[in-house]
Amino acid sequence: MKWKMLWLVKSDPLKVLVLSGLAFYIAFIPHLDYPYPIHIDEWVHLSFTKGLMAEGSLDIVEPFTGDPIRLENRLEFGFQLPLGIFQRITGIDWNAIFRYSPSLVFMVTVFFVYLFARKEGYGWQAALLACLVPTSVRILGPAFLVPVALGLVFLPLMLYLAFNCRKWWSYLLLFVFTGFLISMHGPSIISIVIILLPYIVMNSRNELGHSLKTASALFLPFLLVLPFAFEVVSTLFQSLVTRKLPIGNSYIPQLLSDYGYLPIILAFIGVIGLTLRGGIKNISLVSGLVLLLGMLALFQVFGFGIDSIYLRGLLFGTLLMGVLGGAGLREIGTLRLPEKIVARLRFPVLTKYLGTGLCIIIIGFTLAIAIPARLNESYYHTIDQTDYDAFVWIRDNIGEEYGRAIVDPWKATAFTAITGKHVYTRTHLGPTAIGAQTQHFLRDGSVDTELLRENQLSIVYTRIYDGQQNMEFGSANPDLVEVKRNIYLLQQ
Repeated sequence: MKWKMLWLVKSDPLKVLVLSGLAFYIAFIPHLDYPYPIHIDEWVHLSFTKGLMAEGSLDIVEPFTGDPIRLENRLEFGFQLPLGIFQRITGIDWNAIFRYSPSLVFMVTVFFVYLFARKEGYGWQAALLACLVPTSVRILGPAFLVPVALGLVFLPLMLYLAFNCRKWWSYLLLFVFTGFLISMHGPSIISIVIILLPYIVMNSRNELGHSLKTASALFLPFLLVLPFAFEVVSTLFQSLVTRKLPIGNSYIPQLLSDYGYLPIILAFIGVIGLTLRGGIKNISLVSGLVLLLGMLALFQVFGFGIDSIYLRGLLFGTLLMGVLGGAGLREIGTLRLPEKIVARLRFPVLTKYLGTGLCIIIIGFTLAIAIPARLNESYYHTIDQTDYDAFVWIRDNIGEEYGRAIVDPWKATAFTAITGKHVYTRTHLGPTAIGAQTQHFLRDGSVDTELLRENQLSIVYTRIYDGQQNMEFGSANPDLVEVKRNIYLLQQ
């Protein structure tokens, strides 16, 4: 019985189970006390997904304005359409999907990291450090249900296929995954290709056929979609070669701080360890990280690149650092004292398990720092319970003849996602002049009927957020009829 318990403690299945729970918890932290989508991008994807499912076609209007949809806003339909199909089949409430799915997806990511790194001898160590990929409101991350969070799943999966499989089905899967990621999230597949590129080049000397087939599986989907997306590709290429100065805030130092300095040190040790061990797989992993970080630094320092690839590439960089950090943790675990020193010491257990003891201490310190840091991370909320209840009431009680609303721009994206109705304006990338005009209109009692009629605005929601608290403003406009608290309809 004693040996069975010892085997269970040392076994990978138990470690993977514990790490899966850790991954779920860390991704769930922003949702602990908030039952709705958090990031504004989540509300955007919910709006587009509902539009796709309502129309049953990719040919939909822009859900917020009702205008024809721009081509660049079609680039993530590969994420939104499967999401809508999943919800339609299962019938799960949207709030539950956006609250729990990020954690479940992150568990899958961590498990695939384990599968990939296990082949290299440091599976649970890499999975542990992969759990620490950070989430922030600027670069997103695994705690949000957004395309890049799903894209992270494919990095270890595609690394595993490229490194270990030589069958026709493995190349087919790489082709399918690449095509799916192109339709779902371009920055994800570009980051993965950058990481895989050193392996393809280095391995061509030993396995030219495998490298050519892997490269074809990765690059052929880009060529196939080029005729349908030439306008977007040409715009992106022009952006790629156009210098953007001055650059805004540098997110790399903040990201590294959020990720944790101990995991970064472990990644550095892993880089040294894999380099000394040698081999195409080890060296190409190190080179993939260097190449990706070099691309990110090129954008930050000199302004060449695409901002979306820069911001989302940071997440792929930290996930790959987690893999290499696992290799570093393995190197520490193999430490042993020299035999001469061991012979003089009277603590054989300490000398035998020196590396294991160091690993336990490092893991303890890492988690003791990382978990509180993630609990203290600040996340904004676009709406609260009062807003949600009001928007649901509008959805269920106000007919299609009232199709456009003027709402606090901060809340407008969520308003459309819940009600399905268009809005006058909304906050997305930052404050705008029309957004300030909207808040002034609501604060002033919504008295400008001419503004409402000129812009076909028939619904007014008068509860606004001033950056610190929600405030309610009644209407002094005789042309507006109050149908529920903070909800007014323009007399026809």
